[in-house]
Amino acid sequence: MQRLLAVFIVALLAGLIATLPLKLVLGLTGHGIDLSRAEIHGSIWNGTIRGARFGQLSIRRAKIHTRPWPLLGGRLAIDWVLADAGLRGSGLAWIDLQGDWQARDAHLVGVPVRLGLQRIPGLTEGTVITVSLDRLEITDGHCAAASGTMNAAVSADLSQEFGLAVPELSGVLECRGGDLVAALAGESEDMSIAAEMSFGLTDIAWRLGITTANPDLGNALAYSAFNLSDGVWRRNGEMRHAD
Repeated sequence: MQRLLAVFIVALLAGLIATLPLKLVLGLTGHGIDLSRAEIHGSIWNGTIRGARFGQLSIRRAKIHTRPWPLLGGRLAIDWVLADAGLRGSGLAWIDLQGDWQARDAHLVGVPVRLGLQRIPGLTEGTVITVSLDRLEITDGHCAAASGTMNAAVSADLSQEFGLAVPELSGVLECRGGDLVAALAGESEDMSIAAEMSFGLTDIAWRLGITTANPDLGNALAYSAFNLSDGVWRRNGEMRHAD
């Protein structure tokens, strides 16, 4: 009898948890997610978020499926899917009541404006950026552990205007000084490029270095506010997530 009662209570709790409104649960655990302009519909079992922001990511539509059992221990486990023209992806996120969170097996494919990278030179509207995260842990708003890769194609305008071979950039994601850092590099017969992007709590800092022997490209880089130092054209900047 006691076993049947225990099974009944557990099943009842699971049913209640599974039907909790997604908006209520995100209000308690969704630290770091800007929901001020978001539309949230459905339960945690099957919900939809439109118009949210997460750091530099602009989320137009996300499908959410929450695993109910971790809620009994005060954690939120979310299977998420992003699917629109500018940003696609999926993964698993763990969030606790203190606002610390983890991402596992996450994959994103998007254009610069949707990833908050539109002001970085060479990343044009049609550039496709791919991010694969095996692991990302955020504690107290800072990067505690990360493992993954990032790939980006530099502007094809250089190839069309100057007839140059433009490399694709690729590299790893890691934590450095509490920020998530992407260190990318690529090389072709006409140029080599090194890029570093540091994703902080409120902003993104970036640095570019381009080495080339092509005088026309050098003039174009000088016109675009790059500075030549030790044979490398350099430029850096930063932008806030809402820019």
